[in-house]
Amino acid sequence: MDISLEKKEMIRKFQQVHDIDLIKAINSLLDFGIHKQTDDEIALKASIDRAINESQKGLGRPYEEFMAEARKRYQA
Repeated sequence: MDISLEKKEMIRKFQQVHDIDLIKAINSLLDFGIHKQTDDEIALKASIDRAINESQKGLGRPYEEFMAEARKRYQA
């Protein structure tokens, strides 16, 4: 199922809930997920920026070298 359909179904069900404790629990869970998503996005951007910076300074390894090592290490 695609994410927009999942969201619509969740909203439909949520509108049927009348238990305030359940609503608060779901809200807390959503806040946690949004916060974690934001943290992950910040960490990913920092990692990409660091990699670009290192590459511009010539500190990285050539793609072919890295891939050869990765293939050797993770060969099934």
